[in-house]
Amino acid sequence: MVFPPVRLAALAAVTILGASIAACGGKSASTGGVAKPDLDSDPLALLPPSGILVAGLDLRAAVGDPALGAQIASIADALVPIGDGSSFVASRDVDRVLVDVIATLKVDVAAVLSGRFDVDRIAQASQTLNGTPISHGAYAGFATSSTGRATWVALTPKTVVAGTSDGLKYVLDLLQKGPPARSLPPWVLETLQTPGATIALTADFASRPVAAAALGSVNLPWLKGMRIGRVIGNMQPPGLNVAATITYADVSSAQDAASAVRSVDRWLDLFGPLVGGLKLQGFDASAEGSDVRCKFALDTQGLHSLLAMVPRLLPTGQAPSR
Repeated sequence: MVFPPVRLAALAAVTILGASIAACGGKSASTGGVAKPDLDSDPLALLPPSGILVAGLDLRAAVGDPALGAQIASIADALVPIGDGSSFVASRDVDRVLVDVIATLKVDVAAVLSGRFDVDRIAQASQTLNGTPISHGAYAGFATSSTGRATWVALTPKTVVAGTSDGLKYVLDLLQKGPPARSLPPWVLETLQTPGATIALTADFASRPVAAAALGSVNLPWLKGMRIGRVIGNMQPPGLNVAATITYADVSSAQDAASAVRSVDRWLDLFGPLVGGLKLQGFDASAEGSDVRCKFALDTQGLHSLLAMVPRLLPTGQAPSR
C-alpha cells in the first residue's frame, strides 16, 4: 500500500477504530441443521475474499499500552453506537478487530470482533447513545440490528460481525454456504498473523480493477504502478514502530516511488506543526527490486497528537458508562 507514512498511520487508526462504530452486536438466529459450525476458532475465515484493504488491530494490546492505552480506550468506547443497556464497552469486551474494506462501486466494510459479548442484552438495545433508534431485521436466517449504514449480528458470545449492510451480507452469505473456511490470499493471512503486531494492514490493487481505477485517478507519484502493500506496527518504545513493504509493477516504478516516499519526511519537517508536531523517527525508504521497504517510528508524544485528531474525523457520541 503506498500512502505517505503519516497518512498510512492515520488510515490504520481511523479505519480500524472506525469499524467499531458498526460492531456492537445483535442476536443471531440459527438457520437449523444437524450441527452448528464453529464460528469462534478462526475469525479470519469469516472475512470475504474480495477486500481491497484488510486490517487487524490487537485492541487488547493497544488498550494495555501504559502510555497510550487510556486514550485509545476512550476513543474505542466513544465509537460504540448502542445504548448503555447493551452492557457493551469496547475497550473492555473486545480483544481483536478485523476489518475488510470490500472493492465495490461504493465503499463497503465487513468487520469481525472477537471478545466477550452479552448477546441477549445487545439484541435488546433499542437506541444509540445519542438517542438514534436501532432497527431490527433478518438476513439469511440471522437477526440483524442497524442504525444508519451500520448493521451488526452477534453470532456467538465470542464473535460479532458488522459493517455496512452489503458488507455484512458478504459475511452472512459465506456462512450460508457451509462452515467458514479461509479465502483470503496467503500473503494477506501471513501479514495479519505477524507475531507481536499490534496493527496489520494489507492492500491489494493488483486484482481489484475497480480499486485500481480509483487509485489511478489520484495524482500522487508513489501510487503509480502500485500492486500490493503490507504494513505492520507494534507498540513498543519509542511508541509505534511501523514497517511497510510496497510492491510495484516493475523495478523502475519502485525506484521512482522510493524517491517520492522519502520526500514525505522533508515535507513533514515543514508542516508537522499543523498535525500536532508529528515527526517520524528513524525514517527510511529504499527500493529492493520491485519492492519499496519503508520503516519509521512515531514517538508517544506524536501518537498522542495523532489520536487527538481521530475524534474530529469520526461521528461524535457519548462514551458508554462502565
